[in-house]
Amino acid sequence: AQRAAMLSSLRAAEVRAKVKTRYQHPGELAAACDHSYKLTPALDLIGTAIEEVLTSPYKINLLITMPPQEGKSTTGSVWTPLRALQLNPNRRVILATYADALAEMHSRSARNMIETHGTGVYDKLTGMTAPDRVGLKLAAGNSKVSHWGVEGGNGGLLAAGIGSAITGMPAD
Repeated sequence: AQRAAMLSSLRAAEVRAKVKTRYQHPGELAAACDHSYKLTPALDLIGTAIEEVLTSPYKINLLITMPPQEGKSTTGSVWTPLRALQLNPNRRVILATYADALAEMHSRSARNMIETHGTGVYDKLTGMTAPDRVGLKLAAGNSKVSHWGVEGGNGGLLAAGIGSAITGMPAD
C-alpha cells in the first residue's frame, strides 16, 4: 500500500510539473479548461497579480475591485485555489465567503474541474484517458464539497461562510 501510494504521488508530481508550466496564471488555466471563460485584458491583469501573490516568497496581500459580473469571483475563488494547489499540493486553502452556500458553490466548481480535467480522468464517450489540464486528482475518501484534498500532497480546500467553524483548521 505504501509503495502504491508513493508511485501515485510520484506520477502526480510528474504530471503536475508539466501542467503547471503550461499556464502563467489562474486565468490561463481557466481559459484552457472552461471554454465559456473569456480571458479579458482585465482578467489577464488580475491573473498576473494573483500569480505574483502565489509565487512570492513574501507575504503579499491583494485586493481586487471591479464592477459585478467581470469574472473576479470565479477567477479568485475557483481558479486561484486550483492554481495554488498546482504550484504546491501541500497548500491548505480556506475559501471564506459571506455565506456557506456561496463558498460551497465555488468549492464544487473547483472540485468538478479536477474531476473533469484532472489526472486520470477518462472520457465518458470513448473510454480513453482525457487530456490532463489541471495536474491534480482528488484524494480518495477526502472529497466532500466543503472540504477536499488532493492526491500527492497534504493540501486541499476548506470552504466556509461567515460563522462557520474554521478554528483549528490550518491555512496557507
